[in-house]
Amino acid sequence: MLFHATIKNTYQPLIKRAKAVLLLPIVAGTLLLSACSDEETAQQPPVAKVSLPKNPTQDYDYLLNGVQIDDNYMWLEQKTPQRTNWIEQQRELSEQYFSRLDQSIDDAKQGETLFNRRLPQQLLDRYFYIKENLSNQQNSIAVFDTIKEVETDLGAIPDGLKAVSTSLSPQGRFLAIQTQNRQQQFRWLLFDLASRQFNSYRLPLTKIKTDFNWLAGYNRFIYQTDHQVYYQNLGQGPEFSRLLFDFSEQLEDTEQWHINAKLTTDTRYLLITAKHLVDTSDMIWVIPMDESGQLGKAVNIAKNTRANLNFVGNINDTFYFHTNLVAPRWRIISINLKQPSRRDWKEVIGQQNELLLDAQLIDNRWLLQYLDNTQQKLYLSQLNGSSKQSIKVSANSHVELQPAHYMLNGQLSSLVTVNSFLHPSSIFSLSLDDRQLVAEPLPLTQLDDIKVETVFYRSADGSRIPLTIAHQERLSRNGNNPALIITNQGFGHIQMPYYHPIFNDWLERGGIIAIAHIRGGGVYGESWRQSVAGQKHARAVEDIIAAVDWLANNNYSNRKQTAAFGEGFAGSLIMEAAIHAPQNFRALALNNIEANYLSFLESENPFWMKEFMLKNDQASTEWFLAVSPYHRLTVKNYPAVLIIDDNNEPEVSNYKTLAKWQNMQLSQRPVLLLNKEMIEDITDETNFSLITQEAVKQFLSNELRASAQEQEEKPAPDESPDQEQADTQEASNSELN
Repeated sequence: MLFHATIKNTYQPLIKRAKAVLLLPIVAGTLLLSACSDEETAQQPPVAKVSLPKNPTQDYDYLLNGVQIDDNYMWLEQKTPQRTNWIEQQRELSEQYFSRLDQSIDDAKQGETLFNRRLPQQLLDRYFYIKENLSNQQNSIAVFDTIKEVETDLGAIPDGLKAVSTSLSPQGRFLAIQTQNRQQQFRWLLFDLASRQFNSYRLPLTKIKTDFNWLAGYNRFIYQTDHQVYYQNLGQGPEFSRLLFDFSEQLEDTEQWHINAKLTTDTRYLLITAKHLVDTSDMIWVIPMDESGQLGKAVNIAKNTRANLNFVGNINDTFYFHTNLVAPRWRIISINLKQPSRRDWKEVIGQQNELLLDAQLIDNRWLLQYLDNTQQKLYLSQLNGSSKQSIKVSANSHVELQPAHYMLNGQLSSLVTVNSFLHPSSIFSLSLDDRQLVAEPLPLTQLDDIKVETVFYRSADGSRIPLTIAHQERLSRNGNNPALIITNQGFGHIQMPYYHPIFNDWLERGGIIAIAHIRGGGVYGESWRQSVAGQKHARAVEDIIAAVDWLANNNYSNRKQTAAFGEGFAGSLIMEAAIHAPQNFRALALNNIEANYLSFLESENPFWMKEFMLKNDQASTEWFLAVSPYHRLTVKNYPAVLIIDDNNEPEVSNYKTLAKWQNMQLSQRPVLLLNKEMIEDITDETNFSLITQEAVKQFLSNELRASAQEQEEKPAPDESPDQEQADTQEASNSELN
């Protein structure tokens, strides 16, 4: 997945764990695509069914900004014997459902183990990187020796942590690994490559992703807390540290601000960037550094920008920034330390029709990464942007640049990783002279018979929305191919294609994977994000519904064979779409969603208040109440639903959403919850990610088979009315009354 760096740092701490559990790829494994032919349908195993309970309700209401809020499931927020009994009933329901499946979720068939190889660092002929097992999501540190052609696992990343960036010390003794926990907090860990274990020195947690700055020598570096920057020399003992910069001395109100420190490549300057977590405004200080490592006086070169300024390089005292300042599709500007006034800022690379994702300054040339209608592109250009030359990149792939640097032997290390539907994340070297990517360190294997393309469809208001679809080249557009819909999480997030082995299974069986690049994401920059701000929010939901309609109207699939997966806020958006147009989906798998939007208003969460243009008044409350998925649930024929909660402590909001959704479900389709406590009763498997993958896979497989079975059993239109349509009409009448 691709997150614009500055946007990601803003919203990640506030969204319910956008943790990459990779649930979406796993849905296809045993999904025997029953709609392909009558012969295949006849061979399908029996469909598992359960009867949903009628959950108790208790009259409860409260006032929020003068608006009466009814919540008959508030009793689930209290630890009472009644709630304990209800949880046990839900455990039994989930166990009953999964025990009736043709294949036990304990018996996940393990095929070839495949890995993502991410965040590479090069030391001469060796590559150090994070090796991610795609089956169980476990991460380890690995090294590949290109001389011996041997890959070696050096150690495991602690459970519950995901590696998000790496930095190799100049002499190759330590690999610094920035990790992210389930609470969306970041911490740098130091891995000793010689002893193959983590150093006992613990760096502080931060709320935003930061840089790690190694200094010349053995074990000296610069790090930061949320508001201070420190120098550390492990040779002087783990307790030694020296304060270099204190943000509280520059600004009194630091609560919504957090800093990041970055050392220039020539080690002459330390740049401190303070980022506002809500208002998207950066302040920047430049601190000169002499050869002994002593810092001079901090010079404030940017403040009150109302924009992001990401440092991408310098030439002497001229500093270059990747920015969305008066440029929603981003550009590059320069600021001279001797003339830092805003009127003296200069544009270096102007805004293009393409979205400028990233840039690196290498030998007075630019390496530019763009996004053009969902397609990533790389270019080399002169310092002034002229003589732009293209670097070939595979279509429909996700490219991540690693910071380029010169190694001890003077050789340039410029590495990228490439991920797609066709192959796992793999390491490439970028040859600037030849303008091409060279596979390193392991050979690349990929699928050859899969077609990935980006098409466009019209949403309800006529807007043109990109849709990336993957399927077999020989796919028959007969309207019966199962489709898996995924989307972005809003807030500028860009969902790019990525690989999982079970995608291969889905595609080989004739299924379709479709990424709806809905408004609110970042595929066209800040304007695309802002197009659903405030009370224009419904556009994002309409975009999801229109994507399903397009697949059906163009005979790729049909609404009875369409499943959707959403994680974090993407899951909340999909839930909204299913409430608005339940006939468009057969089954949903929703991971770590928040369905009760009022919780953000009640807590006065500043990010959400800004994103939805909310005020603590009656008008805002009434509108947000009408948008909140939890509060919009009414009696309807909903799709089958599986809610996933991977928290160590179960989220009570999921209990309330489950109870209400079950009561509102008019059809016989299941509405289930799986969390860690429930999994313990269903299976002996201890890896929650692995068993959840299998559970979601079989859940969607079962529900799409049930859909095909219902189609076969449905009476002809001239014999009786469509019962489901009648039920939906009855539910609509009930709502009106």
